[in-house]
Amino acid sequence: MTMWNIFRNALFLMLCAVILIACHSPQTLVNKDFESTQLNARNPEDSIVVKMINPYKQVLDNSMQEIVGKIPQTLLKEAPEGTLNNFIADALLSNYFSVNNYDSAISAQCCVLNLGGIRLNELPAGDLTVGKCFELLPFENKLVVIPITGSQIQALLDLVASNKGWPIAGIRMQIQNAKAINVLINGKPLVFDQNYRLLTNDYMANGGDNCSMLSTAPQTILNLTMRDAFIQYCRNKFKLNQPLTAVKDGRIK
Repeated sequence: MTMWNIFRNALFLMLCAVILIACHSPQTLVNKDFESTQLNARNPEDSIVVKMINPYKQVLDNSMQEIVGKIPQTLLKEAPEGTLNNFIADALLSNYFSVNNYDSAISAQCCVLNLGGIRLNELPAGDLTVGKCFELLPFENKLVVIPITGSQIQALLDLVASNKGWPIAGIRMQIQNAKAINVLINGKPLVFDQNYRLLTNDYMANGGDNCSMLSTAPQTILNLTMRDAFIQYCRNKFKLNQPLTAVKDGRIK
């Protein structure tokens, strides 16, 4: 059972308990001056809710506290390029490559993500927990691979440039007059009539954040959210005792 299913089940049980409690005989309001009370086990109704939710809450709490990596230096979300931007894009592309055994026939050459999907401005140095990953990437966006032409990549990177930089991997570019110039894909100049494969999220692939150039392309939707892929990558690094690090390498100037 995934953490999301556990959380959803806990909410469902809480709702059922509240409905059952609401079915008790109504009470008359005798004083409009009242104080809010917290859920606790001193009242019979509250005790029912606590007993129903506690097993799920304990599992969820333990899952969220799991350490999946060590960050030696704080990673920052910045534009046009940030260590956190680079780390996430590299992690997702690397995780996708590892799942597909680096098969160039099916693997994506590059990754572009929208900056708004990253909900924390930094990952502080220290232990990285599953809970922090949920804060960082809270949306249930699936990873998607789409075939894309060089001209479509140019249009997408022009959008990235107009937004002063988004997370990218496998790409190097410069921004001039809100346009992407000197674009390299895996170290080679972008060719407009060449076919590429792009890793992104389903929100962007469906045209979100003004990515209309992607919305008509056929999609291979992976049964994996951005967050789950990110956690997988971090866990693998942690098992190998490798720190989670990233640098600004000039991929966007």
